Amino acid sequence: MRGHVILTVVCMLAAGVAPTAAAAPPAERTVLVLGSPSGPVERALLGGLRQRRLGIVRAAAFGPAAEAADPDEAVVKRVEANLGRAQKLFYAVRIVDAAELLEQQIRAASFTLARARRLDLLRALHLWDGVCLLKKGDDRGARGAFASAVLLDERPPDDVRFAPVVITTFAEVRKELERQPRGLLVVQVTPRTARVTVDGRPLLAESARLSPGRHWIVAEGLSHLPTVRELHVAGGQTARLALTLHPADRQLVRRQLHALAARGELDALAPEIALALCRMQDADEVLLAREGRDGGRLRLSFTRLSCASGKTLGKQEETTAPDRAERAAQHALATLWPVTPGGPGANAKTTTPVYKRWWFWTLIGLGTAAAVGGTVAGVLATRGPDTYTIRMSP
Repeated sequence: MRGHVILTVVCMLAAGVAPTAAAAPPAERTVLVLGSPSGPVERALLGGLRQRRLGIVRAAAFGPAAEAADPDEAVVKRVEANLGRAQKLFYAVRIVDAAELLEQQIRAASFTLARARRLDLLRALHLWDGVCLLKKGDDRGARGAFASAVLLDERPPDDVRFAPVVITTFAEVRKELERQPRGLLVVQVTPRTARVTVDGRPLLAESARLSPGRHWIVAEGLSHLPTVRELHVAGGQTARLALTLHPADRQLVRRQLHALAARGELDALAPEIALALCRMQDADEVLLAREGRDGGRLRLSFTRLSCASGKTLGKQEETTAPDRAERAAQHALATLWPVTPGGPGANAKTTTPVYKRWWFWTLIGLGTAAAVGGTVAGVLATRGPDTYTIRMSP
């Protein structure tokens, strides 16, 4: 009886140290997968990411219409309506009222029009302001307004719509600006991938020579807030400007992506667009998967990007036979996300349970024999892969 009790206690202890099924560990990071890989390649990528305890995110679909209206559009429409009102006031010979309305629009909406890429509308405000001032007899004020219009677009006004005095004065202002020495504008922008325009025209280098006067500089980049500056450039001198773009909120990023989709420019595999999609969906990294043909061979290209820094963490290309695409994708994934000890995808250290060790059952045999009062002359335990045999001799 005592032997049975001891054996039961030992078995209970063995059961207590036996391993139990553990819950699957949560994903350590999430990866946004972009591209249209074929079935075998996609299976290899998704399976390999899951094995590395990486969560998988798919890109959201973006249609041609934005979910939320752009607030700048409301300002643009209001300015267009007020420009039409000012023109009607001018033709009704209410010149003072027309000039006041135009100048009020210039003061209130210039930065918004520049940010909305509607410098054509800003030019029209300056042009009509000059027309009104010229009609009032303010020649100096009219020339200043025409100079602002020339810097935005030097093309002459329509000679059918405007009076000859307007055409002549505008041409004189343009020639005067051409005779003056140009100034140098140097712009440094962060991030360096941002696009910079000066008076609506792309700045292709870090510097440009400009006519003296006030110029509009706009820097913008996907997933960043656009920055607008109005800067005076003096003739023969250098003006330096440093701009830093700040991250945009998710709503603005979504509008930017919708605008790209509407223009047919939403290439999800372009790194800048991929990072915008990544940040909008709160992913940690991006995997860009490209697949193409090179004769009868399959060409696979993979890029790993960090959403936080925007840096490229790795690139891998594979050229293989179509029937070995899955293996090539697995090899690329192992290169981009190598399994490190203790890192994602590393095999957990396996410990052989106590109840599967040979010496455990030998001790049980010894304890049982002693409990029943037997004399043990020898105990030998033999083991196979899943079986344990105890042989006792008195």
